[in-house]
Amino acid sequence: MTTIHPILIMLLEANAVLASFVLIYIIFFKKLTHFSLNRYLLLAAVATSVLVGSINYQHIETVYVAIQTPEKTEVLEEPVLDTIAQSNIKAKDTIDQSFADKAQNLLLLVLALGAVFQLGKFTIGILSLRSQIKQTQHLRDNLYVGENISSAFSFMNRVFLPRSYATYNPKKLDVVIAHEQRHLDLKHSFDMLFLAIAKALFWYNPLFTFLQNELKTVHEFQVDEWVQTDISVKDYSELLMDLTMKNPVQNPLYQSFSMFGLKRRIGVMQLENSSRIQKLKYLLFIPLVA
Repeated sequence: MTTIHPILIMLLEANAVLASFVLIYIIFFKKLTHFSLNRYLLLAAVATSVLVGSINYQHIETVYVAIQTPEKTEVLEEPVLDTIAQSNIKAKDTIDQSFADKAQNLLLLVLALGAVFQLGKFTIGILSLRSQIKQTQHLRDNLYVGENISSAFSFMNRVFLPRSYATYNPKKLDVVIAHEQRHLDLKHSFDMLFLAIAKALFWYNPLFTFLQNELKTVHEFQVDEWVQTDISVKDYSELLMDLTMKNPVQNPLYQSFSMFGLKRRIGVMQLENSSRIQKLKYLLFIPLVA
């Protein structure tokens, strides 16, 4: 009988849990305007997936080691033909297991290289961002400006603006700053860093990429909802389109104005808020987590 490496079983379980969360999210919650709950739900999907795999790993590894090293049993005298037949079966099983072990080791190597690549990419991104931040100048409070910045963005406890924004209409500029400050108030940077690190485990899974993009969009929904209290949907939509056209690329480490999800964001602004009774749907996740 072919045995599966415990790390592969752990990853299979983690991805199965992640797939369950994502499927339920898409069916029941994606279209709701309870953005804060959706945010925590998506974060819980990743955290629970990792936790389930980690909890079961130690037990799986113990069983795996026991299978790999069976206890010695007393050898009884048997007819020669039976002994030869059993030997042939054991030899075949040994060959099959040897091939399976090599295939699994190759798969583990690919997964490990992918994880190392993702962590390296994350490290380079942080170092690049740090270098970019060092070239900015402090304007006031937690606001920084720089020539090397193409679009407004926020990270950790700072808001960064291109120096070219100095020519912007003061009211529009205030909206931009308020938008980025709201990202900071909601601690969105920590979400992005968490998912960027978790991607080392799920880099091969397209559902994780969907989840990562969805969480970033939900972040924008949260901020858009708050900013609209001080500006009309029409004016805010025009401002978003103007700013995002100048920055079509998004960065996975921080929040910035980009074209990503813009059409959907503008569409959501036109929707009525979901009723409070629909919050009961989130109780569906209790048995799933359990």
